[in-house]
Amino acid sequence: MILERLKEIVGEDYTTDDDAICTSYSRDQHFHFVPKKKPAFVVRPGDREEIREILIFANENRIPIVPWSTGINVRGLTIPEFQGSILLDLSRLKKIEINER
Repeated sequence: MILERLKEIVGEDYTTDDDAICTSYSRDQHFHFVPKKKPAFVVRPGDREEIREILIFANENRIPIVPWSTGINVRGLTIPEFQGSILLDLSRLKKIEINER
């Protein structure tokens, strides 16, 4: 159910629960100090509307989200803390818009 809904939001090419891919997100540059833990799903949204839909879905279903942006992550900040987490890989995004209000 979770995988199918994520695929509906961002497409099949940008959503996975593949063990090898999820394992590649299970540690960072400080892997000697922070125990690895893989996400249950990796999703790569392409715009803010997809992010919004993922966050609404995760919130409604109480699924933890871990954001991942540049791939330069340290001290376990992008390693999922909880079982069943969705790793939100933001690498497809081209720009960030800031609404100062």
